[in-house]
Amino acid sequence: MKGRVLAVGRFGGRKAAALLVDGRWSDLIVDPPEDGPPLRGAVCLARPVRSVPKLGGQFVQMAGGATGFLKGDGIPDGTSAPVQVSGFAEPGKAIPVTLKIGFRGCFVVATPGAPGVNVSRQIASEARRHALTQLVRCQERADCGLILRSAAEDAEDSQILAEARRLVAQFDQMTALESGAILAGPDAAEAAQIAWGPMAQSDTAFEDFEVAEFIEAMRSRRVDLSSGGDIFVEPTRAFVAVDVNTGNQTGGAAGLKVNIEAARELPRQLDSRGLGGQVVIDFAPMSRSNRARVERILQEEFARGFVKTRCLGWTKMGLFELQRSRDRMPIF
Repeated sequence: MKGRVLAVGRFGGRKAAALLVDGRWSDLIVDPPEDGPPLRGAVCLARPVRSVPKLGGQFVQMAGGATGFLKGDGIPDGTSAPVQVSGFAEPGKAIPVTLKIGFRGCFVVATPGAPGVNVSRQIASEARRHALTQLVRCQERADCGLILRSAAEDAEDSQILAEARRLVAQFDQMTALESGAILAGPDAAEAAQIAWGPMAQSDTAFEDFEVAEFIEAMRSRRVDLSSGGDIFVEPTRAFVAVDVNTGNQTGGAAGLKVNIEAARELPRQLDSRGLGGQVVIDFAPMSRSNRARVERILQEEFARGFVKTRCLGWTKMGLFELQRSRDRMPIF
């Protein structure tokens, strides 16, 4: 199978979406359990519980009794306001939420409170920019604007308009929210299309390419590399520890060879496992002169990924640090 395919199926009773590139598993999104936290992008009314100036935010009470944490000025006492789930939290911690609500699609983003029609700067053609603006102008509201994403440049007008109508309808649902109600966020298949871009969806590729076996294999913390080395990915409460080993490889070039392969494989492993937050990598021994090369490869590979990642650099002990958004819930 050549090209990009979205494989949709179920794993452990949860909806799962896998990105297959030329028949090889590349990325993965799995829904939380039914009794888990709300999906990223979900919207509900929240009321203030306690402001914490030292943390720069406010704890809020969400629908279903969940506790959220809202950065910034917060919600005035005695009132409620719609908030949107902006990420996933570790067990026992508050769910990150935001007042800056946006309903994202493959081609369009609806922006409550920010009226107007804007087009991605990546769309260079002035004629296409004008055509897109006129296409969705009829869906613009006085209190809800629209942003045309770069994927809209080559999309069918009918697809773009249908999505704009659906997202504006979500805005209407938000304005009618009652206390205790939740406007669900995108499930795994929907989130995959938004994150990875529009592509052909297959309901048989999940089984044909044994995606469930790939997911099951991620219960193991060990990832074998073709160079003969391996990676151990160990999530802890404080951070994700990554250990790179040369295995049976010896010689002066062994460490660099394994580290380069690990740097190319690690983004796929972290994305697919749903791991975010602080990441500390203990690479195999190599000369200091090779660190810049490995760091450059890491930066290039994470730039191609779908989770925002900052490469912070090397510590005095020779460890490499990353900071990643918590956009996904760990699958295990």
